[in-house]
Amino acid sequence: MKEMRIKLNYHSAMLLLFLCVGRVYAQAQGEYWVISKANRVISPSYRITEKPKIIDTIIPTPDVTYPLLNRNLRTQISIDQIDPAKIKIVDKLGKLYPGYLKLGIGNYTSPLGEFYYNSTRNRRMNYGAHIKHNSSFGHMKGWAPSSFDNTSGKLFGEFNTSKFVFNAEADYLNNGYHFYGIEDSLKLIPKDSLRNRVQGFSGGLSLSNYEAKDSAKLMWTAKTNYMYFHEFRQPNDSVGRNARNQNYFFGANLYYKFKQHTFNVDADFRVNRYLAAENDTTLAAIYRKDTINTLVHLNPYISTYYKKWKFLYGAHVYFDFPSNTTVQILPSIEAKYSMFNNLMIPYVIIDGNVQQQSFYTLNRMNRFIAGSVDLKNTRTFNLQGGIKGTLSKTTSFNVAAHYRRTTNMPLFINEDVFSDRYKFTVVYDLIDAYGGTAWLS
Repeated sequence: MKEMRIKLNYHSAMLLLFLCVGRVYAQAQGEYWVISKANRVISPSYRITEKPKIIDTIIPTPDVTYPLLNRNLRTQISIDQIDPAKIKIVDKLGKLYPGYLKLGIGNYTSPLGEFYYNSTRNRRMNYGAHIKHNSSFGHMKGWAPSSFDNTSGKLFGEFNTSKFVFNAEADYLNNGYHFYGIEDSLKLIPKDSLRNRVQGFSGGLSLSNYEAKDSAKLMWTAKTNYMYFHEFRQPNDSVGRNARNQNYFFGANLYYKFKQHTFNVDADFRVNRYLAAENDTTLAAIYRKDTINTLVHLNPYISTYYKKWKFLYGAHVYFDFPSNTTVQILPSIEAKYSMFNNLMIPYVIIDGNVQQQSFYTLNRMNRFIAGSVDLKNTRTFNLQGGIKGTLSKTTSFNVAAHYRRTTNMPLFINEDVFSDRYKFTVVYDLIDAYGGTAWLS
Protein backbone atom coordinates (compact mmCIF):
# COMPACT_ATOMS: atom_id res chain seq x y z
CA MET A 1 0.00 0.00 0.00
CA LYS A 2 1.47 3.23 -1.01
CA GLU A 3 0.46 6.70 -0.24
CA MET A 4 -0.15 9.16 -3.06
CA ARG A 5 -0.54 12.84 -2.70
CA ILE A 6 -2.41 14.86 -5.32
CA LYS A 7 -2.06 18.60 -5.57
CA LEU A 8 -5.29 20.31 -6.60
CA ASN A 9 -6.21 23.89 -7.17
CA TYR A 10 -9.32 25.60 -5.82
CA HIS A 11 -11.77 24.67 -8.47
CA SER A 12 -10.66 21.05 -8.73
CA ALA A 13 -10.98 20.65 -5.04
CA MET A 14 -14.50 21.93 -4.97
CA LEU A 15 -15.45 19.42 -7.62
CA LEU A 16 -13.81 16.61 -5.79
CA LEU A 17 -15.67 17.60 -2.59
CA PHE A 18 -18.93 16.61 -4.12
CA LEU A 19 -17.67 13.39 -5.61
CA CYS A 20 -15.60 11.91 -2.83
CA VAL A 21 -16.42 10.88 0.74
CA GLY A 22 -13.96 11.76 3.47
CA ARG A 23 -12.68 14.59 5.37
CA VAL A 24 -12.53 17.79 3.56
CA TYR A 25 -10.27 20.61 4.58
CA ALA A 26 -11.52 23.78 3.10
CA GLN A 27 -10.02 27.12 3.03
CA ALA A 28 -11.42 30.26 1.44
CA GLN A 29 -8.49 30.59 -0.90
CA GLY A 30 -5.27 28.72 -1.61
CA GLU A 31 -4.35 25.09 -2.26
CA TYR A 32 -6.09 21.87 -1.06
CA TRP A 33 -4.51 18.46 -0.38
CA VAL A 34 -6.48 15.18 -0.66
CA ILE A 35 -4.88 12.08 0.76
CA SER A 36 -6.39 8.67 0.01
CA LYS A 37 -5.28 5.12 -0.13
CA ALA A 38 -5.50 3.10 -3.39
CA ASN A 39 -3.78 0.39 -5.39
CA ARG A 40 -1.70 1.86 -8.13
CA VAL A 41 0.04 -0.43 -10.58
CA ILE A 42 3.35 0.99 -11.79
CA SER A 43 4.72 -0.54 -14.92
CA PRO A 44 8.27 -1.60 -14.69
CA SER A 45 10.79 0.47 -16.51
CA TYR A 46 12.98 -0.90 -19.25
CA ARG A 47 16.04 0.29 -21.03
CA ILE A 48 15.84 1.38 -24.68
CA THR A 49 18.42 -0.59 -26.51
CA GLU A 50 18.04 1.13 -29.92
CA LYS A 51 20.65 3.63 -30.89
CA PRO A 52 19.49 7.14 -31.73
CA LYS A 53 19.45 8.13 -35.38
CA ILE A 54 18.72 11.20 -37.45
CA ILE A 55 15.40 11.20 -39.18
CA ASP A 56 15.54 12.91 -42.62
CA THR A 57 13.08 15.78 -42.60
CA ILE A 58 13.14 16.31 -46.43
CA ILE A 59 9.70 15.61 -47.74
CA PRO A 60 9.76 14.38 -51.34
CA THR A 61 7.72 16.40 -53.84
CA PRO A 62 4.88 14.32 -55.10
CA ASP A 63 4.39 13.91 -58.83
CA VAL A 64 1.27 15.71 -59.83
CA THR A 65 -0.47 14.65 -63.00
CA TYR A 66 -3.20 16.55 -64.70
CA PRO A 67 -5.68 14.66 -66.77
CA LEU A 68 -6.21 15.88 -70.40
CA LEU A 69 -9.73 16.91 -71.05
CA ASN A 70 -10.74 16.17 -74.63
CA ARG A 71 -13.03 18.76 -76.10
CA ASN A 72 -13.91 17.94 -79.72
CA LEU A 73 -15.34 20.76 -81.82
CA ARG A 74 -17.37 19.99 -84.84
CA THR A 75 -15.64 21.15 -88.06
CA GLN A 76 -16.96 21.31 -91.56
CA ILE A 77 -14.70 20.92 -94.62
CA SER A 78 -15.70 22.43 -97.96
CA ILE A 79 -13.65 21.40 -101.01
CA ASP A 80 -13.44 23.83 -103.93
CA GLN A 81 -13.03 22.45 -107.39
CA ILE A 82 -9.45 22.91 -108.66
CA ASP A 83 -8.86 22.71 -112.38
CA PRO A 84 -6.16 20.25 -113.29
CA ALA A 85 -2.79 21.81 -114.12
CA LYS A 86 -1.54 21.60 -117.67
CA ILE A 87 2.04 20.46 -117.82
CA LYS A 88 3.99 20.87 -121.00
CA ILE A 89 6.75 18.37 -121.20
CA VAL A 90 9.72 19.92 -122.96
CA ASP A 91 12.56 17.78 -124.08
CA LYS A 92 15.99 18.64 -122.84
CA LEU A 93 18.05 20.97 -124.95
CA GLY A 94 19.22 19.37 -128.13
CA LYS A 95 22.82 18.77 -128.84
CA LEU A 96 24.61 21.66 -130.50
CA TYR A 97 27.11 21.04 -133.24
CA PRO A 98 29.92 23.59 -133.48
CA GLY A 99 29.76 24.05 -137.25
CA TYR A 100 29.15 22.78 -140.73
CA LEU A 101 30.85 22.57 -144.11
CA LYS A 102 29.04 22.93 -147.42
CA LEU A 103 30.61 22.16 -150.78
CA GLY A 104 29.09 22.06 -154.25
CA ILE A 105 29.48 22.81 -157.92
CA GLY A 106 27.02 24.19 -160.45
CA ASN A 107 26.62 24.82 -164.14
CA TYR A 108 29.44 26.42 -166.14
CA THR A 109 32.01 25.13 -163.67
CA SER A 110 30.74 27.15 -160.71
CA PRO A 111 32.11 25.79 -157.43
CA LEU A 112 30.91 27.01 -154.07
CA GLY A 113 31.87 26.36 -150.49
CA GLU A 114 30.88 27.55 -147.05
CA PHE A 115 32.36 26.86 -143.63
CA TYR A 116 30.80 27.97 -140.39
CA TYR A 117 32.07 27.44 -136.86
CA ASN A 118 30.49 28.66 -133.65
CA SER A 119 31.13 27.94 -130.00
CA THR A 120 28.52 25.85 -128.20
CA ARG A 121 26.51 26.94 -125.16
CA ASN A 122 28.50 29.18 -122.86
CA ARG A 123 27.21 31.79 -120.42
CA ARG A 124 30.24 34.01 -120.73
CA MET A 125 31.27 34.03 -124.37
CA ASN A 126 30.25 33.32 -127.92
CA TYR A 127 32.74 33.23 -130.79
CA GLY A 128 33.02 31.80 -134.26
CA ALA A 129 34.15 32.08 -137.87
CA HIS A 130 32.31 32.17 -141.19
CA ILE A 131 33.96 31.71 -144.60
CA LYS A 132 32.19 31.71 -147.99
CA HIS A 133 33.38 31.22 -151.56
CA ASN A 134 31.57 31.29 -154.86
CA SER A 135 33.11 31.42 -158.33
CA SER A 136 32.48 30.62 -161.96
CA PHE A 137 34.90 29.74 -164.74
CA GLY A 138 32.35 29.50 -167.51
CA HIS A 139 32.68 31.10 -170.91
CA MET A 140 29.99 32.56 -173.17
CA LYS A 141 30.74 31.79 -176.80
CA GLY A 142 31.35 34.90 -178.90
CA TRP A 143 31.89 37.19 -175.88
CA ALA A 144 34.85 38.32 -173.81
CA PRO A 145 35.72 36.32 -170.64
CA SER A 146 33.29 36.80 -167.76
CA SER A 147 34.60 34.55 -165.00
CA PHE A 148 34.54 35.71 -161.37
CA ASP A 149 35.34 34.62 -157.83
CA ASN A 150 34.04 35.99 -154.56
CA THR A 151 35.49 35.06 -151.16
CA SER A 152 34.52 36.51 -147.80
CA GLY A 153 35.40 35.70 -144.21
CA LYS A 154 34.38 36.83 -140.76
CA LEU A 155 35.65 36.33 -137.22
CA PHE A 156 33.40 37.39 -134.36
CA GLY A 157 33.20 37.14 -130.60
CA GLU A 158 30.99 38.27 -127.75
CA PHE A 159 32.15 38.25 -124.13
CA ASN A 160 29.83 38.86 -121.17
CA THR A 161 30.58 39.91 -117.61
CA SER A 162 28.18 40.73 -114.80
CA LYS A 163 28.14 44.39 -115.86
CA PHE A 164 29.37 44.68 -119.45
CA VAL A 165 29.08 43.11 -122.91
CA PHE A 166 32.08 43.29 -125.23
CA ASN A 167 31.83 42.55 -128.98
CA ALA A 168 34.57 42.25 -131.57
CA GLU A 169 34.39 41.49 -135.29
CA ALA A 170 36.84 41.29 -138.19
CA ASP A 171 35.78 40.97 -141.85
CA TYR A 172 37.64 40.18 -145.06
CA LEU A 173 36.49 40.45 -148.69
CA ASN A 174 38.21 39.44 -151.92
CA ASN A 175 36.31 39.71 -155.18
CA GLY A 176 37.78 39.14 -158.63
CA TYR A 177 35.76 39.62 -161.82
CA HIS A 178 35.91 40.56 -165.49
CA PHE A 179 34.20 43.49 -167.13
CA TYR A 180 31.82 41.87 -169.57
CA GLY A 181 29.38 42.73 -172.31
CA ILE A 182 32.01 42.94 -175.08
CA GLU A 183 31.63 40.89 -178.21
CA ASP A 184 34.77 38.95 -179.05
CA SER A 185 33.87 36.27 -181.54
CA LEU A 186 37.45 36.25 -182.85
CA LYS A 187 38.94 36.13 -179.32
CA LEU A 188 41.13 39.16 -179.90
CA ILE A 189 40.71 40.69 -176.42
CA PRO A 190 43.33 39.48 -173.91
CA LYS A 191 41.79 37.74 -170.94
CA ASP A 192 43.63 39.79 -168.32
CA SER A 193 42.85 43.18 -169.87
CA LEU A 194 39.28 43.06 -168.56
CA ARG A 195 40.13 41.63 -165.16
CA ASN A 196 39.64 43.59 -161.93
CA ARG A 197 39.98 42.64 -158.28
CA VAL A 198 38.98 44.42 -155.07
CA GLN A 199 39.85 43.63 -151.50
CA GLY A 200 38.57 44.88 -148.17
CA PHE A 201 39.49 44.63 -144.48
CA SER A 202 37.39 45.86 -141.59
CA GLY A 203 37.32 45.50 -137.83
CA GLY A 204 34.97 46.75 -135.17
CA LEU A 205 34.65 46.86 -131.38
CA SER A 206 31.73 47.69 -129.11
CA LEU A 207 31.24 47.89 -125.36
CA SER A 208 27.88 48.04 -123.57
CA ASN A 209 26.81 48.09 -119.96
CA TYR A 210 24.27 45.57 -118.76
CA GLU A 211 21.86 45.61 -115.82
CA ALA A 212 19.44 42.74 -115.27
CA LYS A 213 17.85 43.95 -112.01
CA ASP A 214 17.32 47.66 -112.56
CA SER A 215 15.59 48.73 -115.76
CA ALA A 216 15.51 52.41 -114.69
CA LYS A 217 19.21 52.88 -115.31
CA LEU A 218 21.09 54.71 -118.01
CA MET A 219 22.20 52.14 -120.57
CA TRP A 220 24.93 52.94 -123.06
CA THR A 221 26.88 51.45 -125.94
CA ALA A 222 30.13 52.71 -127.40
CA LYS A 223 31.42 51.36 -130.72
CA THR A 224 34.05 51.96 -133.34
CA ASN A 225 34.95 50.52 -136.75
CA TYR A 226 37.66 50.87 -139.37
CA MET A 227 37.57 49.68 -143.00
CA TYR A 228 40.10 49.70 -145.83
CA PHE A 229 38.83 48.84 -149.34
CA HIS A 230 40.84 49.05 -152.54
CA GLU A 231 41.28 47.92 -156.12
CA PHE A 232 44.38 45.94 -157.08
CA ARG A 233 46.64 47.78 -159.48
CA GLN A 234 46.63 46.43 -163.00
CA PRO A 235 49.93 45.05 -164.37
CA ASN A 236 50.15 47.85 -166.95
CA ASP A 237 49.24 50.60 -164.47
CA SER A 238 52.43 52.52 -163.75
CA VAL A 239 50.88 55.66 -162.24
CA GLY A 240 48.43 54.13 -159.77
CA ARG A 241 44.90 54.62 -161.04
CA ASN A 242 43.45 52.09 -158.61
CA ALA A 243 40.89 53.38 -156.09
CA ARG A 244 41.43 53.22 -152.33
CA ASN A 245 38.92 53.87 -149.63
CA GLN A 246 39.41 54.29 -145.86
CA ASN A 247 36.45 54.72 -143.54
CA TYR A 248 36.49 55.56 -139.81
CA PHE A 249 33.44 55.24 -137.62
CA PHE A 250 32.79 56.19 -133.98
CA GLY A 251 29.36 55.93 -132.39
CA ALA A 252 27.42 55.82 -129.14
CA ASN A 253 23.89 55.00 -128.02
CA LEU A 254 22.21 56.16 -124.79
CA TYR A 255 19.00 54.64 -123.46
CA TYR A 256 16.98 55.50 -120.35
CA LYS A 257 13.54 54.25 -119.36
CA PHE A 258 11.25 56.17 -116.99
CA LYS A 259 7.76 54.72 -116.41
CA GLN A 260 6.12 54.45 -119.85
CA HIS A 261 8.65 56.77 -121.48
CA THR A 262 11.89 55.78 -123.16
CA PHE A 263 14.55 58.38 -123.90
CA ASN A 264 17.17 57.62 -126.56
CA VAL A 265 20.12 59.44 -128.10
CA ASP A 266 22.10 57.96 -131.00
CA ALA A 267 25.24 59.68 -132.21
CA ASP A 268 27.90 58.71 -134.74
CA PHE A 269 30.85 60.27 -136.50
CA ARG A 270 32.03 59.02 -139.92
CA VAL A 271 35.08 60.06 -141.92
CA ASN A 272 35.72 58.68 -145.40
CA ARG A 273 39.01 59.15 -147.29
CA TYR A 274 38.87 58.38 -151.02
CA LEU A 275 41.85 58.23 -153.40
CA ALA A 276 41.93 57.35 -157.10
CA ALA A 277 44.56 58.29 -159.73
CA GLU A 278 45.59 61.23 -157.57
CA ASN A 279 49.12 61.29 -159.04
CA ASP A 280 48.21 60.65 -162.68
CA THR A 281 48.89 63.97 -164.36
CA THR A 282 47.78 62.59 -167.72
CA LEU A 283 44.19 62.77 -166.50
CA ALA A 284 42.11 65.87 -166.07
CA ALA A 285 41.77 67.13 -162.50
CA ILE A 286 38.10 66.07 -162.30
CA TYR A 287 39.17 62.42 -162.62
CA ARG A 288 41.87 62.57 -159.96
CA LYS A 289 40.33 61.93 -156.55
CA ASP A 290 41.69 62.83 -153.13
CA THR A 291 38.70 63.75 -151.00
CA ILE A 292 37.58 63.56 -147.39
CA ASN A 293 33.90 63.22 -146.59
CA THR A 294 32.78 63.79 -142.98
CA LEU A 295 29.30 63.10 -141.67
CA VAL A 296 28.15 63.76 -138.08
CA HIS A 297 24.77 62.39 -137.01
CA LEU A 298 22.65 63.06 -133.91
CA ASN A 299 19.31 61.35 -133.31
CA PRO A 300 17.46 62.19 -130.07
CA TYR A 301 14.01 60.63 -129.79
CA ILE A 302 11.38 59.65 -127.23
CA SER A 303 9.12 56.60 -127.29
CA THR A 304 6.01 56.66 -125.12
CA TYR A 305 2.60 55.06 -124.57
CA TYR A 306 -0.70 56.82 -123.89
CA LYS A 307 -3.77 54.64 -123.47
CA LYS A 308 -4.05 52.85 -126.84
CA TRP A 309 -1.54 55.08 -128.58
CA LYS A 310 2.16 54.55 -129.11
CA PHE A 311 4.24 57.55 -130.13
CA LEU A 312 7.84 57.97 -131.24
CA TYR A 313 9.04 61.47 -131.97
CA GLY A 314 12.44 62.95 -132.51
CA ALA A 315 14.73 64.24 -135.24
CA HIS A 316 17.80 63.31 -137.26
CA VAL A 317 20.36 66.09 -137.32
CA TYR A 318 23.21 65.73 -139.85
CA PHE A 319 26.32 67.84 -140.28
CA ASP A 320 27.54 67.05 -143.78
CA PHE A 321 30.99 68.22 -144.88
CA PRO A 322 31.88 69.33 -147.52
CA SER A 323 28.28 69.28 -148.81
CA ASN A 324 26.66 72.55 -149.86
CA THR A 325 23.90 71.90 -147.31
CA THR A 326 26.00 71.58 -144.17
CA VAL A 327 23.17 71.07 -141.65
CA GLN A 328 20.25 68.83 -142.52
CA ILE A 329 17.34 68.10 -140.16
CA LEU A 330 14.93 65.27 -140.89
CA PRO A 331 11.94 64.23 -138.75
CA SER A 332 11.58 60.93 -136.94
CA ILE A 333 7.88 60.49 -136.09
CA GLU A 334 5.79 57.37 -135.65
CA ALA A 335 2.23 56.96 -134.36
CA LYS A 336 0.27 53.73 -133.83
CA TYR A 337 -3.21 53.11 -132.47
CA SER A 338 -4.50 49.81 -131.10
CA MET A 339 -8.00 48.80 -132.19
CA PHE A 340 -9.96 45.79 -130.97
CA ASN A 341 -7.22 44.65 -128.59
CA ASN A 342 -4.43 44.85 -131.19
CA LEU A 343 -6.39 43.06 -133.89
CA MET A 344 -6.00 46.11 -136.12
CA ILE A 345 -3.33 48.83 -135.84
CA PRO A 346 -3.45 51.96 -138.02
CA TYR A 347 -0.06 53.68 -138.23
CA VAL A 348 1.76 56.65 -139.72
CA ILE A 349 5.55 56.94 -140.13
CA ILE A 350 7.53 60.03 -141.12
CA ASP A 351 11.30 59.75 -141.14
CA GLY A 352 14.45 60.20 -143.16
CA ASN A 353 18.20 59.67 -143.17
CA VAL A 354 21.46 60.61 -144.85
CA GLN A 355 23.69 57.81 -146.12
CA GLN A 356 27.39 58.39 -146.55
CA GLN A 357 28.52 57.19 -149.96
CA SER A 358 31.98 55.74 -150.45
CA PHE A 359 33.79 53.81 -153.14
CA TYR A 360 33.01 50.67 -151.12
CA THR A 361 29.21 51.27 -151.05
CA LEU A 362 29.09 52.14 -154.76
CA ASN A 363 31.27 49.18 -155.78
CA ARG A 364 29.04 46.79 -153.84
CA MET A 365 25.99 48.19 -155.65
CA ASN A 366 27.70 47.90 -159.04
CA ARG A 367 31.12 46.25 -159.09
CA PHE A 368 31.67 47.22 -162.72
CA ILE A 369 32.13 50.94 -161.99
CA ALA A 370 35.34 52.77 -162.84
CA GLY A 371 37.81 53.54 -160.08
CA SER A 372 37.31 57.31 -160.41
CA VAL A 373 33.79 58.45 -159.47
CA ASP A 374 32.18 61.36 -157.67
CA LEU A 375 30.96 60.84 -154.09
CA LYS A 376 27.85 62.56 -152.76
CA ASN A 377 25.87 61.61 -149.68
CA THR A 378 22.32 60.43 -150.33
CA ARG A 379 19.39 61.93 -148.42
CA THR A 380 16.07 60.12 -148.13
CA PHE A 381 12.68 61.33 -146.85
CA ASN A 382 9.89 58.77 -146.22
CA LEU A 383 6.17 59.15 -145.59
CA GLN A 384 4.20 55.97 -144.96
CA GLY A 385 0.73 55.16 -143.65
CA GLY A 386 -1.44 52.09 -143.48
CA ILE A 387 -3.13 49.52 -141.31
CA LYS A 388 -1.92 46.11 -140.18
CA GLY A 389 -3.36 43.40 -137.99
CA THR A 390 -4.37 39.80 -137.61
CA LEU A 391 -7.37 37.95 -138.96
CA SER A 392 -6.78 34.71 -137.04
CA LYS A 393 -4.09 32.93 -135.08
CA THR A 394 -2.25 32.10 -138.28
CA THR A 395 -3.20 34.94 -140.65
CA SER A 396 -1.95 38.54 -140.64
CA PHE A 397 -2.19 41.40 -143.12
CA ASN A 398 -0.68 44.79 -143.93
CA VAL A 399 -2.01 47.44 -146.30
CA ALA A 400 0.08 50.60 -146.74
CA ALA A 401 0.84 53.49 -149.06
CA HIS A 402 4.16 55.32 -149.11
CA TYR A 403 5.98 58.23 -150.66
CA ARG A 404 9.77 58.54 -150.85
CA ARG A 405 11.96 61.39 -152.04
CA THR A 406 15.66 60.63 -152.57
CA THR A 407 18.15 63.42 -153.11
CA ASN A 408 21.50 62.55 -154.71
CA MET A 409 20.45 59.05 -155.57
CA PRO A 410 23.35 57.27 -157.36
CA LEU A 411 22.56 56.11 -160.90
CA PHE A 412 25.00 54.25 -163.17
CA ILE A 413 25.70 55.07 -166.81
CA ASN A 414 28.35 53.86 -169.27
CA GLU A 415 31.62 55.81 -169.30
CA ASP A 416 34.27 56.14 -172.01
CA VAL A 417 37.27 57.70 -170.24
CA PHE A 418 38.70 54.57 -168.60
CA SER A 419 37.03 52.01 -170.86
CA ASP A 420 35.23 51.49 -174.12
CA ARG A 421 31.88 51.96 -172.39
CA TYR A 422 32.09 48.60 -170.63
CA LYS A 423 32.65 50.34 -167.27
CA PHE A 424 30.17 52.55 -165.47
CA THR A 425 30.36 55.92 -163.82
CA VAL A 426 27.98 57.50 -161.31
CA VAL A 427 25.55 60.39 -161.68
CA TYR A 428 23.21 61.71 -159.00
CA ASP A 429 19.61 62.77 -159.38
CA LEU A 430 16.45 63.65 -157.45
CA ILE A 431 13.98 60.76 -157.40
CA ASP A 432 10.35 60.73 -156.22
CA ALA A 433 8.70 57.36 -155.70
CA TYR A 434 5.05 56.58 -154.95
CA GLY A 435 3.75 53.17 -154.15
CA GLY A 436 1.65 50.88 -152.06
CA THR A 437 1.91 47.46 -150.54
CA ALA A 438 -0.63 44.86 -149.55
CA TRP A 439 0.11 41.36 -148.29
CA LEU A 440 -1.65 38.59 -146.48
CA SER A 441 0.24 35.82 -144.75
